[in-house]
Amino acid sequence: METLGCVLCGKALDKRIDKNGKPYFICDPCGTQFFVRRQEGVSRLDALMKKPVRTSPAVIPGTKRLVTQISSLREDAADLTTVCNQLPDECLEWMEKFQTRLVRALEKVEELFATAPRN
Repeated sequence: METLGCVLCGKALDKRIDKNGKPYFICDPCGTQFFVRRQEGVSRLDALMKKPVRTSPAVIPGTKRLVTQISSLREDAADLTTVCNQLPDECLEWMEKFQTRLVRALEKVEELFATAPRN
């Protein structure tokens, strides 16, 4: 059976066909649904399914943890903006800490994709 990785968790999703003959995918754990309704999309999906190896970033080990860290960085960026607006003297210290965390996250992204299997 043809499968495609869930964009959130990386689980292999079986290709299903609806009553109109259109392909779709469902990830029960995540609650996501992916429907392909237009002919152009169906053609692109068919071409993708014919490729021998499909590696989704979601299935590369460590990606889930990294996405969580990046989410946390986004929240911290919003906090940083508030602090800089209210307490300019403390802004530099916060920015340095934020930049260090951001650089580490980007280094991890580079490592993950440098060691990921190639399509």
